[in-house]
Amino acid sequence: MSATRTATVGPHLLRHLVSLADERGVSVDDALRRAGVDRESLDADSTRVSLSQMRLVVAAAGTALEDPALGLELGRRQPVTVLGTLGLAMLSAARIRDAIEVAVRFQLLAGSPVRWRLEQHERSLAVVAETYTGDAAVDRVLIDAAFAHFTRMIHDVSAGTARPERVDLARARPTDATVYERGLGAPVRFAAAHDAWWIGSRATELANPYADPWTFAATRAVLEAEAASVVDRRELVARISARIAAELPEVLPLTAHARAAAMSERTLRRRLADAGTSYGALIDEQRRRVTERLLAASALTLDEVAAATGFADARSLRRATRRWVGTSPTEWRRVSVGRAAQHRDGLSSGQARDGSELLETEPPIEAPIVGSR
Repeated sequence: MSATRTATVGPHLLRHLVSLADERGVSVDDALRRAGVDRESLDADSTRVSLSQMRLVVAAAGTALEDPALGLELGRRQPVTVLGTLGLAMLSAARIRDAIEVAVRFQLLAGSPVRWRLEQHERSLAVVAETYTGDAAVDRVLIDAAFAHFTRMIHDVSAGTARPERVDLARARPTDATVYERGLGAPVRFAAAHDAWWIGSRATELANPYADPWTFAATRAVLEAEAASVVDRRELVARISARIAAELPEVLPLTAHARAAAMSERTLRRRLADAGTSYGALIDEQRRRVTERLLAASALTLDEVAAATGFADARSLRRATRRWVGTSPTEWRRVSVGRAAQHRDGLSSGQARDGSELLETEPPIEAPIVGSR
């Protein structure tokens, strides 16, 4: 796989998406190429892609496949074992509640493209999902896949004894809603305030038929150690990304960042690789972010935007935007201005945000349960 933006999303969904497209005789190779992802890299469990790459491939596949239930099918195909060590921890947990909690707590390690949080209510536990791709159609596919996957995982963990009591979707009711009830294994409430997967408290207390306290303790220890390492890597990436953005249009040599981090250039390269990225990828990502911000919030010419982001000229900027988002800077400006206006409207109506400004943010390692509101 070529150098990419900050990569945190696991390969599981894209693997199944490519497989499904192949089965239906639809090629997604062009979308993979434009996203900088190759089929071979998807076979490696260590592979991570960025949300931008995920968005590009899912959007292209959704258009080509023309299947409104695409996300449901992708989620249904993924058993709990796709999560590796985390899946084993879920299988060996004492109760269904413990399996759900460990899945949400270590969601970043699973490379989920969806951010999860738990809400405890009087008689139910809600798994609330949020997406940040900035593309409503892609978000719907990811939400559907996430909830169908959660239904499949809890079915696997409980040997079929536990299932959701309902699913809430924050979208208009489609013409055929029964496909969602079949795909999610529960009644579905549309036009809800949040996207949420609900399970009754009694079901969460069911004993896990595969429970093993020693296996659970061992896998939990592995997950804790890996989580600590991920936090360190994220902090390093965040520090370097912030400095790159602050220095644009100038691009400092990697040795300058290595000196600031009190390590050798070789060590810094290795640690960035461990984080699933590279110095070139971080530069590219910060240029993309600044470009989008300037296109949305200023009347600068393309030559001026190119100069402000470190490109040689407008032609280089056009090539970059084609690679980033598959469109021209002019079209990207139109979309970005519209998205910014929606965001301002949301703030004026009391909403915290529309999510697009968190396009490449990562979910926390810890995801505590919060009480009902």
